[in-house]
Amino acid sequence: MNCFPMFTDIENKKVLICGGGFDAEEKIERLLPFSPSIRIVAQNISCNIKALSGITMAERCFCESDLAPRPIFVIAAEDRMKNEIIVSACKKRNIPVNAVDMPDLCDFIFPAMIKSKNLCVAVNTNVYRLLPGLR
Repeated sequence: MNCFPMFTDIENKKVLICGGGFDAEEKIERLLPFSPSIRIVAQNISCNIKALSGITMAERCFCESDLAPRPIFVIAAEDRMKNEIIVSACKKRNIPVNAVDMPDLCDFIFPAMIKSKNLCVAVNTNVYRLLPGLR
């Protein structure tokens, strides 16, 4: 994946996260400072995520109707088989998707990031290209 660095405003924009475990928690933590409208769909949602305010949650399996209204992007944070189903549904609708730790399924990645009030610095190492054994 040869990634072009791009910043976009996600404040109040719909973001769908399919997964309720550690990976989803990590993505939520990184998204929250940018104030998106986050919705979680997962069979099991962690207590840490449930404790967050301002996030809509549905404790069930993903279904294609979760893509309406259309989110600006989707994060798939479950096992590969479920992620492939989610990625396929997103691609049919031209919705960008990130499948956590599965770069071959991703339209975009989450770079390493440092954020303060008026500054955001992001870095991508292309580690998956350098170390193909990590795939």
